[in-house]
Amino acid sequence: MKNISSKLIFIVTILFLVGPLSAARIKDITSIKGARSNQLMGYGLIVGLAGQGDGRIEYTEQAIINALQRYGIKITKADKAKNVAAVMVTAEIGPYAKEGTKIDAKVSSMGDAESLQGGTLLQTALMGADQIVYAVAQGPVAVGGFKLGGGGEGDATVQKNHPTVGIISNGAIVEREIPMNVVENGSIELLLQNPDYMSAVRVADLVNSIHPDSAMAEDPTSVNVKIPERFRGQEVNFIASLGHLDVIQDNKARIIINERTGTIVATSNVRISKVAVSHGSLSINIDPSISVSQPNSFTSGGATSNADPNRALKIVYDKLGSPIIDEAGNPLRWGNVILGRNDEAILDRSGQMVRDLTGTIVRGRDIRELDNELDNLAANDATKFGANTEVVKTSDVSVSEAQGGFKIVNDYPTLERLTSALNSLGVTTREMISILQTMKQAGAIQAELIIN
Repeated sequence: MKNISSKLIFIVTILFLVGPLSAARIKDITSIKGARSNQLMGYGLIVGLAGQGDGRIEYTEQAIINALQRYGIKITKADKAKNVAAVMVTAEIGPYAKEGTKIDAKVSSMGDAESLQGGTLLQTALMGADQIVYAVAQGPVAVGGFKLGGGGEGDATVQKNHPTVGIISNGAIVEREIPMNVVENGSIELLLQNPDYMSAVRVADLVNSIHPDSAMAEDPTSVNVKIPERFRGQEVNFIASLGHLDVIQDNKARIIINERTGTIVATSNVRISKVAVSHGSLSINIDPSISVSQPNSFTSGGATSNADPNRALKIVYDKLGSPIIDEAGNPLRWGNVILGRNDEAILDRSGQMVRDLTGTIVRGRDIRELDNELDNLAANDATKFGANTEVVKTSDVSVSEAQGGFKIVNDYPTLERLTSALNSLGVTTREMISILQTMKQAGAIQAELIIN
């Protein structure tokens, strides 16, 4: 017999408190309007897949036919080309990318290919949203996973990561440069990655301290900077001189919760008002077990000829000679049970285990032997049920709830001190998340609560 214990398990809380922000370079917290990346996409074929390519997919077959026809090979079908897979090819061309620059290309299977491992992408044109070709990709595919096996007895396979997605490092060559215009009307515009009024004002003030009356915060996202006269024609030098300046960035008070992983991240400027927290813990334990009910030796499936026909009405006694009372408060009678031996449970006529008034399962060892008839079932029971080996599944469930604690949290200025108070109550990750949500609803947390 094997006991299997199953309990509710909670993820341990991981709380990151982001401390006071130190100065950051302007180039690390801003970008320049007009200097941006662009996305490219194309449709291509990967060959050399050793039988792991697409099956009979119409668009894959048509792509193979089109590719061969460009080389003067005329065919009408390509339904057995299992070494070929149709893929979508994507890339990102950065700002100021010149003709001949190499960029990475990513390939993703479109059909039912099992793996792209070992394949080579044929020359594929990559277009922008304007349907103009800006790069061409080609080369061997590197796949960060594999899929092995299959086809043998049981068709067993082993797979790691996603073998239908790969990358071609420096596999795309830029064929057309995308023009960038960062200077407009003699000024540039700095865009903050984390928009904030105070951060924008600080950036403008810092630039003005070096180049007076040149910068102005237009909104929480952008700071307009006029290029000084002495830097006209040397915009690159001017932008470089701004990039290394250190500024203290200001952010809103935020608490970010990842409920899937149990991670909580908060900025240092989170403030907590006076609040009272009550906490109770509910624990559920489920302990299933499996046992086998084995009939007595030489027991037939029919009626037992020497069984006492009046025994069905007789009361079942325990070892001490006292009647066994079931959960309903009625005496247990031989005609209402199927007898088990030793550690085997006693079953009622519906096949359920019999329990006494205390809820304890009645087993064969608890029954008093009457007239040496322990091995004989009542005739009506044997006729209905027979004597069979049965698997009996039982499950004990216990629920316990700890007494809740009521704790007053007095004007803690930061989340760090609040969590210390909650930890003293022994809360778990998910309980902590629920408490923070409730406190936000009560207006006790002066911060933005973000749940991923």
